[in-house]
Amino acid sequence: MEQQAKDYIPETRGDLLAEIVEVTRDFSAPPLILTRILELTSRPDVAIEKIELVLSSDAAMAAKVLKLSNSAFYGRSRNIASIREAIVLLGIHAIRSLVVASGTHSLYSSGSALHRLKDMMWEHSLASAIFCKMLARHQGNFPPEEAFLAGLLHDIGKLVVLERFPEKYAEILQNTELTTHEALQREKEVFGFSHAEVGAALVNHWLLPENLVEAIGRHHQSCEVEQLFGMTTIADALVSQKGYNLMQPDPEHKGLSAALELEELALRFDEEFTEQRQLFT
Repeated sequence: MEQQAKDYIPETRGDLLAEIVEVTRDFSAPPLILTRILELTSRPDVAIEKIELVLSSDAAMAAKVLKLSNSAFYGRSRNIASIREAIVLLGIHAIRSLVVASGTHSLYSSGSALHRLKDMMWEHSLASAIFCKMLARHQGNFPPEEAFLAGLLHDIGKLVVLERFPEKYAEILQNTELTTHEALQREKEVFGFSHAEVGAALVNHWLLPENLVEAIGRHHQSCEVEQLFGMTTIADALVSQKGYNLMQPDPEHKGLSAALELEELALRFDEEFTEQRQLFT
């Protein structure tokens, strides 16, 4: 794994990094098509035909992309009938978000005795992604698709730790009396690292942009709306207050919506989330 000199990928902390790398190696690999699409869309001069060919090679993924691209969340005024049309009309970044969303959902929905727990974790991740995208549109300081991915993947480290230490981590996640901050502290006490650090290490290994790696690694550190990691923190906090989280919302985030003048955005969120949640059921 390529390391970066950032505190959210703690390369200078010896044993901790070794533990994080070990945990991410045990994690299920992302679908091959997701890996290929991430590789292609990272190239500024990639040909649409190449993306179309990869997506069309997987009927299930192609169907999901068409289904998602025709949703109101992407503002379409007419039906998109082909993968090529979806790429042209939505753009490469939107297509990448759709594929990552579909691929990530498959990781959360894999067969497991902890299926209900994973489903609730997915719901929180999707809710955070939708609110983060809405916030990016509202603020106008980050590409909405980048914000969507930050929200979608911000807790991917939880899924990794749950797969590696199912009983030990489920005990923390299922303690619904814990606040988000208390659960984070419990992780550090039990494992010696947090899900944010694990998530940052994983998506860095997936070669996602550094801005996204930082957002995932620092999504509990700040509510700076001018930063992508701050927007991710805000989205996480506000959807938690709406009940889309296993943990209790942190008391210090009470009134955050009013303080940032996001009440109207919060009201619109429920309709957006209801539609998107149905697309993945």
